[in-house]
Amino acid sequence: MGLWDRLHKEDEAAVGGPTVAEGVALARSRPQEVWGRPSRCPECGEAGYLDKVDVNARIQHEHCTSCFHKWSVAESETINADA
Repeated sequence: MGLWDRLHKEDEAAVGGPTVAEGVALARSRPQEVWGRPSRCPECGEAGYLDKVDVNARIQHEHCTSCFHKWSVAESETINADA
């Protein structure tokens, strides 16, 4: 560890990275919803509740437990849960 620090002194300024709050904000701004699992509310960012999954139309219906916003997500808009 000490040798690495001595060899890479010029990299110290670039090590910073985002803070925890910035990382959370970044993660919430780019939601990666998984098919068949509840996601975050697009309005307030709080936890969503999965109401039903329409397997014929391939759409999941959700609502927010905080602001009661309702939304639907098609399977094509989500990432694969098996990936």
